Amino acid sequence: MRLPRGDRIKLLRQLRRISVRRLAAKVGVSATAIYDWEANKWNPNDENLWRLSRVLQVPVYVLASPPPPEQDDDEDDEEGVEFV
Repeated sequence: MRLPRGDRIKLLRQLRRISVRRLAAKVGVSATAIYDWEANKWNPNDENLWRLSRVLQVPVYVLASPPPPEQDDDEDDEEGVEFV
């Protein structure tokens, strides 16, 4: 399962042991922006994705890939399969 973008940012930040304020300073944004990204309220723009990838030491595609599609809990994972 792929994590939503904000969860990936938060996980990578924590793995690198970087505070929200320090990450914000290195990326050149406010701490509020980092909190909003990590809460999946907003997505960083392309320039900030590139800066995040440099600071977090990951390829930009790790952060740029789209979030996973939402699924209803009631839907079966396999379409077209009938369980009897």
